[in-house]
Amino acid sequence: MTAEIIGRKKELTDLQEYYDSREAEFIVIYGRRRVGKTFLVHHFFQNRFDFCVTGLSPIESDNINLKERQLENFQTALNQYGIREYEKPSDWFEAFNNLQDLLTNADNQERQVVFIDELPWMDTPSSGFITALEHFWNDWAAHRSNLMFIVCGSATSYIIDNVINNTGGLYNRITHPMLISPFTLSETESYLSSRGFAYDRIEILRCYMVMGGIPYYLRQLKRGKSLAQNIDELFFSQGAPLSGEYDRLFSSLFKKPETYRHIIEILAGKKAGYSRTEICALLGKKCGGDISRYLRDLKNCFFISSYYSMDKKRDIKYRLCDFYTLFYLKFIKGKEGLDPRFWSHTINTPATQVWNGLTFELICLTHVEQIKRGLGISGVLCNAFSWWDRDAQDAGAQIDLVLERGDRAINLCEIKFCANEPFLITKDYADKLRQKVAVFRESVKTRATILTTLISTFGIVPGKNSSVIQCSVTLDDLFD
Repeated sequence: MTAEIIGRKKELTDLQEYYDSREAEFIVIYGRRRVGKTFLVHHFFQNRFDFCVTGLSPIESDNINLKERQLENFQTALNQYGIREYEKPSDWFEAFNNLQDLLTNADNQERQVVFIDELPWMDTPSSGFITALEHFWNDWAAHRSNLMFIVCGSATSYIIDNVINNTGGLYNRITHPMLISPFTLSETESYLSSRGFAYDRIEILRCYMVMGGIPYYLRQLKRGKSLAQNIDELFFSQGAPLSGEYDRLFSSLFKKPETYRHIIEILAGKKAGYSRTEICALLGKKCGGDISRYLRDLKNCFFISSYYSMDKKRDIKYRLCDFYTLFYLKFIKGKEGLDPRFWSHTINTPATQVWNGLTFELICLTHVEQIKRGLGISGVLCNAFSWWDRDAQDAGAQIDLVLERGDRAINLCEIKFCANEPFLITKDYADKLRQKVAVFRESVKTRATILTTLISTFGIVPGKNSSVIQCSVTLDDLFD
């Protein structure tokens, strides 16, 4: 039943298992906007649905009579799948009653599949949508052993709060929540290869730094053009296809996006991120429940991540982790239309080289499982942390990735980006690394074996100083 698709092996296997079960299934698919949720569902089922409808976007709407327009859209879909004409329902209870009637009339005891896409858009203010959905599932659908009910939406925070973690009628009713994550480096390589691109791995890495593993963005690339040419065309040319993506992202996810954007732009200014208290101070707001909600929503929508230091576990920090957003704020915002070949003219400047290094660090933090495989410890229980020495004033007192292992060893990971060659370890760098290890051991009071580890694009230049590194992970390992 599945069509050929890049990656998503686990998701396809799970969907097949849920389809083959002899139970009523309520499946919630969620993930970042543009990550390919709808594409996955349509390719798996090849549009063989017993009912399918997509909510109307409030972004392109004037919000006048939006509830009535959503109901009319639902009724139109009912008529497309039905054997009789349905009149526009007066409310969502009647709409779901009509859906129940449609499925009952078409029931031949085979598996019935219902797909409601962009469900959050349907829940307009005071519409009663969720209450009607709760009644539909609890009163009828949950008792239909051949029904597979799938809902999806890009407003991830809404999906988590109102559906997955619903405390009302849908409490504990979701049979399978499915998170759709961006492609890994390996999946990005497979995707580009399937579309006829001949980029090598360092170029794919550079592409990932700009777009992350977001299929929609990758699909905009054109064969026969260099990566720099493609980026110029997509982001900096006149009428660039992705020039307005930043505003669309936030407007589609949040009703009042201004504060969310403000937090994102604060976090973009510091690679290590900020604590909740620091964010409040920079916003000029008191640290109440609102800021917790903003941070939770941004985290649920995969714009930011939270982490804490190995030896200061209560000092949680938040950092920006969406690659497109980082690229936009660093290179696009305020520069629209100034130079249609901006990226080609900027790609080898010192500022871009610094950005390459910082972004490569973030890529490594999102590929910890690949790093573990590269170290040969994929079967070892590990906790991943960051660490910084609060008393030190320089950036050298920070380690971005610490792997605390269950076998009484700790990998202290240094992350270095080199565009064309292995990394050369100088005497000064080796001395600084030894000092960092000593400070770390004293700070965390550990007796575990400390393994200094280098994660780099092309490995290490052999030499008398290279012995300071006990373990090495390369770009090829990140593509595993």
